[in-house]
Amino acid sequence: MSKKLPVIVVASVAAAVVFGLVFSAIVKPDFDNEERLKLACRWVDDGRWDLANRLVQDLEGELADVDNHATWQYVKGAALLARVADDFDNYQHRRILFEATKCLEKSRELGFPVGYRAKGNFCLGVCLYNTYRWQEAIGPLNESLKEYPEVRSQALQMMVAAHLRLPVPDLEAANKVLQQWRRLPGISAREVTNSDLAEAQIALKRGDMPAVYQALAQVPAGIPEHYHALKLQALARLHESMLPNLEPESQRKLLDESYGILQKLLKISDTPNEVRRQAYYLMGRVQRSQGLLRECIGTFSAVRQFSPFSAEAIAAGLEEAEVLQELDRDVEILTATRQLLRGISDIQLFNAYWLSVDELRVRLAELGDKLRIKEKFDLAIELANQLGLAFPIIDSVRLQANSLANWASTVERDRKANDPESRQRMQQLFGQAGEKYEQLATLELRSKDYLTSVWNAAENYRKAQQLDSANRMLNTYLKFEQRSRRARGLLALGRNLIAASQWSAGLEPLQRCLGEYPLSPSSYEARFLAARALSEMGHSQQAIELLEANLWDYDLHPDSSVWRDSFFELGNLLYKRGQRMLETLNSDAKSDWSELESQHAATHQELVLAINQLSEAAGRYPDDARYCQVRYQLARSYQLAAHYPEQVLKFSSAVTAAAKRRYRQQRTELLEKAVGEYQELQRTIQAQREAAQQQPLDQSLLRSAYFGAADVLQELGRYELAIESLKTAAGHYANQPEALEALVQIAQCQRKLGRDDDAQKTIRQAELVLQRIPAEYDAIFVSCTRGDRPHWQQLLGCLREWH
Repeated sequence: MSKKLPVIVVASVAAAVVFGLVFSAIVKPDFDNEERLKLACRWVDDGRWDLANRLVQDLEGELADVDNHATWQYVKGAALLARVADDFDNYQHRRILFEATKCLEKSRELGFPVGYRAKGNFCLGVCLYNTYRWQEAIGPLNESLKEYPEVRSQALQMMVAAHLRLPVPDLEAANKVLQQWRRLPGISAREVTNSDLAEAQIALKRGDMPAVYQALAQVPAGIPEHYHALKLQALARLHESMLPNLEPESQRKLLDESYGILQKLLKISDTPNEVRRQAYYLMGRVQRSQGLLRECIGTFSAVRQFSPFSAEAIAAGLEEAEVLQELDRDVEILTATRQLLRGISDIQLFNAYWLSVDELRVRLAELGDKLRIKEKFDLAIELANQLGLAFPIIDSVRLQANSLANWASTVERDRKANDPESRQRMQQLFGQAGEKYEQLATLELRSKDYLTSVWNAAENYRKAQQLDSANRMLNTYLKFEQRSRRARGLLALGRNLIAASQWSAGLEPLQRCLGEYPLSPSSYEARFLAARALSEMGHSQQAIELLEANLWDYDLHPDSSVWRDSFFELGNLLYKRGQRMLETLNSDAKSDWSELESQHAATHQELVLAINQLSEAAGRYPDDARYCQVRYQLARSYQLAAHYPEQVLKFSSAVTAAAKRRYRQQRTELLEKAVGEYQELQRTIQAQREAAQQQPLDQSLLRSAYFGAADVLQELGRYELAIESLKTAAGHYANQPEALEALVQIAQCQRKLGRDDDAQKTIRQAELVLQRIPAEYDAIFVSCTRGDRPHWQQLLGCLREWH
């Protein structure tokens, strides 16, 4: 070795001298730039890409516009391609390949240098093929065939593979290219072997397994292609094992055979590294198909660690994450996907040998969707954040939006009634979902899904009680949605404004919905909401007409929730209108009976209509959450309706004795029905309490039922029964403000029965109760009784002196 060293040194010095002389020559003023570039083209032809690359770098500052110089772009691209031609699979080499592709595309656009059109197209085809732009690679490769015969076999081989790797493989085109390849004159034995491998790949895509094995049988042992043939045999058996309706025993046999072939490949010392990597990856897939999930995780992990930037590493990482999900090891999924995406770094450099970028995106999104469906929302959102590292942000935002919306719905489903923390959490999540859907809409501005995202943003903002944001999104929706599909947007906008008690503003979009889309399914709820708005604005008759239209004038079915809501609301409006009419009459102390009699009769008739409507609602829907409220309104309507016969008996002088008996009977019947409804309401609420189904509103309704029944019994003169009812209320509300009301009314009934001593004892009992009521109840005295604590102290003091 020591004797050879001087020779090596001398050779190196000579090469350096020659290199210097060459460059000294080409930089002389009489050697213009175009001649230099022609020389660089020849250097590329001779494999001296290093010299060519240095020359174009030197010329970059001298040429006026290299971006539009076809020869410069060609030399630059061809030199970069030659630089990395020994290893296209290298991650860093792919980055250089992208730069070469841009140069060659530009040169082709400008027109390749004279005499280099065929070679330029071939180089561009190679670049496009090895950057996985399969469809675009086919054209340049095909153009290179006529004028560049030396590379026809390589070009045709890549064209076959490109047709097979399209999103929808073009098997017919691939087969035509294969036949063209085989018809080349003077095709070598190795090229024939490679065409056999290509034929096997076409047959595999077609699912023709006998043809696959027949083509692979033509590949002789002892040559590098034999290792690829073994790999394809294993892959073919794996594919065959996945065919539908295959017997379990046949499937097991195919998988065992595939595994055996892969083991053989891994044991052979001469197996190329590329094939060895692929064999390891396929072994993991076979293990997964065999149900050996824990074993395949180890295999996939080894593949990732062996070559982290390879196509096999990316595919193995995805498979590993999917298997972890099958094993419910959800937290570990994030570790696998994080490492997978780090291996990509730049999605443009992704090696699409085993799966395309689109397939990778879809399968990663499916992992996130499955985590979301399993209600592992925090993990789904973390995976979404990872997606943003390698893929367009839209994939990340979509998964985040869907996960947040589902998370919020889950909190809404599971939260306990009147739990402020869970309600706050639910609204926070809905608000975040609204923000993500709004961001998604911005990203999808030109997509067919744009308006869907706008709508989802509006809905989630609404559920978050962020009505201004919701309405902003709805106005955007109405601006861009097709006119024939705007009804639901108008309805949603009206609904939001009604929820914010903006009655007049909410009525406008609802009336537009009814005017422009009277037969739309949205029109039914629009009528219902418009009726509520009109009622709040004092237009009861218009509101009632809209509700009656919903119930009787269209095809809305009674099983519909909107029909039911309209039915309940109609009873509620009739009750409230009758109640207001009666309050107005009772406040008119100046007019005499002759002037008011017709109004009292009309009010009575209104209350009778309310009774009929409310009674039917209670009978139709005993399990509805509004049942107790309807029962109370029904009882109260009976009680108020009894006012008319009472007024007739009291003020009318023209009533006959027989008519008086009818009015007394009518009054008694109405009041007895009122008592019956109040008592039925008490029983219903007590039963709900025992079944742990009580609603917050029921507490106030129960109080009203106790005291309402007592009031009516007193009107009927049944003071003993009233006392019993009030004693039940006093016991129910022991040491609470309501007990004071009950005790005072008991004392009043006792006094009317002439039991003044008992009345005085009851008042003293009330004073003791007042002392025992905790101070924490002071805030609710006024809301559930006639006054605050000082008022009650003064009142009971006065009643104590009562004689």
